Amino acid sequence: MIPKEFNKKIRNKLIVTFLVPLLIIILISGVIIYFIAYRGLEEELSRKLISIGLAATTRFHADSIALLDPGDESTRLYRSTQQKLADLCKLTTINRIYLFKPDNTSLIDTENDIKIGYKYSHHEFDQNELSYALSEFQPISSILFQGQDGEYYKTGYIPIKTSSNGAIILAIQGNAAFYKTLSSLRRNMFFAIFVVILLIVTASLVYSQNIVSPIKNLVEAAMKISGGELTSEVNIKTKDEIGFLGQKFNQMRKNVLERDQRMQMMLRGIAHEVRNPLGGLELFCDLADKETDHRAVKRHLKKIREETATINRIVNEFLDFARTIGITVSKISSAEFLEEIGFHIAHDIEVDHILWSYTLTDKDIIFEADREHFKRVFLNVIKNALQSLDKPEKRMSVLVSRDILNNDTIPTDAVKFIIEDNGMGIKEDDIEEVFKPFFTTKEKGSGLGLAFVKKVINEHHGTIHIESKLKKGTKVVMVLPIEYKTQV
Repeated sequence: MIPKEFNKKIRNKLIVTFLVPLLIIILISGVIIYFIAYRGLEEELSRKLISIGLAATTRFHADSIALLDPGDESTRLYRSTQQKLADLCKLTTINRIYLFKPDNTSLIDTENDIKIGYKYSHHEFDQNELSYALSEFQPISSILFQGQDGEYYKTGYIPIKTSSNGAIILAIQGNAAFYKTLSSLRRNMFFAIFVVILLIVTASLVYSQNIVSPIKNLVEAAMKISGGELTSEVNIKTKDEIGFLGQKFNQMRKNVLERDQRMQMMLRGIAHEVRNPLGGLELFCDLADKETDHRAVKRHLKKIREETATINRIVNEFLDFARTIGITVSKISSAEFLEEIGFHIAHDIEVDHILWSYTLTDKDIIFEADREHFKRVFLNVIKNALQSLDKPEKRMSVLVSRDILNNDTIPTDAVKFIIEDNGMGIKEDDIEEVFKPFFTTKEKGSGLGLAFVKKVINEHHGTIHIESKLKKGTKVVMVLPIEYKTQV
């Protein structure tokens, strides 16, 4: 399993690298295009309204219209002017044309319900535009506004002078039909952006997969090599820098494998050469012991035999650590396994008066492992714990429970063994070192016991770690998958 500090996926980085800049560019471009189109169409509508309004001023006499009073709606002047303006609306698809005084009271309106003298209250929103039109006598248009029918409109105001130095104002109101077009454009634009994002993400996933897959193979190969698996070849077919790296990685793996094999051959040769004289020493010690009755000589011979046995044990530990571990899996009952362990250490427990206990959180947990190898692992850890007990009340316990093993891409059901003692403990700086070959704090230790333990645990695709405090005790936690699976 990749550690959390390194679990920043390249695929995600590539997607973000491709997606974010393009998304920003597309959004900014879309907004700019929308507002350019909006501004252009709005200005075009303003020009259209003013142009039609100027043409409409030629269809009536401003001085006569300015003299209309309430009740003149039935006069020929009112009816003919209203009809002319209404005809102009039909010809130009303008919604409404009306004439009013500077005090915002109506003179003529194409809407029949509006009578002379009606007060246009909505003009207060266009007060700035109306003030400009009257002061400068220049046509101007209002901003877009929404009518009661939900549609958007724009009004053009054209001031008209009268002979009495007064003025009337012609208002021409048009429907901003382009607003619907812009709304449709906006929807289509968002849909297009969504499609583009989808295409970018898809392309990024495909492109990143071509990069991530070989890197993932390299990571898996590196993890296998770090766990001691040197036989699996790195399968990378690409003809780029990653392919070259995979090729060199394979070459490195083969070199390490060859060196490991040479080391094993050398160690076996050394062990063979050392064992022969050791056997001779033991034989001659036995002969000498039988031929002498001298007590001092017998003590010396006994010491020689003990030292010879120590050398022989160290040679065996070297061989165990150097040789490739062959795993023969069988189903193991955790309850029966702990009873067997208790039988093996019964003598030490009795002699040293150790309080020994074990607990299973479940009635029994069946797991798969190499029974002999795992028994050696367990006894090695327990004997280290026994040797560390230095208090009057010596305690050691084993707790077995179910757990989840997360050393793979998929969480795996596992069994956890916690071996705890109240011994002298381990220095904090030494905790990470104890699993390294040849590291030992004992006078006659080879430093290969816990290295062998970790090697066996790794072969079972499990984990092991130590928690310890000086003068308080040590806790060794081993986690194995309940079902052993051979990794290819």
